[in-house]
This record gives sequence, C-alpha cells and structure tokens, in this order.
Amino acid sequence: MRLLRTSSLVLVVLLAASFAAAQAGVSGKWKLNFQTDQGAVDADLTLKQDGEKVTGSLNSPQGEAPLEGTFKGGKLVLSMSVDAGGQALTITFDGALEKDTLKGNVDFGGFGSATWTATRAK
Repeated sequence: MRLLRTSSLVLVVLLAASFAAAQAGVSGKWKLNFQTDQGAVDADLTLKQDGEKVTGSLNSPQGEAPLEGTFKGGKLVLSMSVDAGGQALTITFDGALEKDTLKGNVDFGGFGSATWTATRAK
C-alpha cells in the first residue's frame, strides 16, 4: 500500500511539472540567432503569452521593434512591421518550440529569408 502511495505521489509531481512546463509556453526572454546569406545576426527576443496570443519585442543591431502573433499546438507565428527606407516591410517568423528552444524560418517581407534559433535566457 505504501508503494502505491509513493508511486501515486511521484506521478502527481511529474504531471504537475509537465503541466507547468506546458503553461510556460513561449513567455520570457530569448537569445535569438538568424542565419542569413550575409552571416549570423544575434538579437534579444522578449515574449508574453496570453492564451494563444503572443506579444513582445525584438531588439537587434537594427533597433527594437514590437511583434505579435500566436502560439498553438507547439507552433509559433510572429510578425512585425519595420520601416525600410519609407516602405513598410512585414517580417514574419514561423517556428516550433522544443523544450527551451525555438527554431524556424523568417521571411523578410519577400526580400529574403533565413533560419533562426532562439534559446530561453537563463
């Protein structure tokens, strides 16, 4: 009987930890790296998740910009608008969360694309 209670307690703890990790989603600070044809670019990404809605900001050598999107089923889609010499350019990210890593592709408004990886800042 005691073994059954101990096993049940272990199962509850494991389920609670799994639920907490799932609830964390993509909220938090991330270290992002773009791999472009012109080389690697590092940036800081800050995200806040409310249900499936995600908002945040990207801070790169080109400046800081707000972004928004969705996170559902482990998939993240974000977009941001930047001024490219007087022309509005929409940059779109798509990726997936695996543990503390986000990976995906980014489209620079039809002017190129890149892969990106982000790791949760410690």
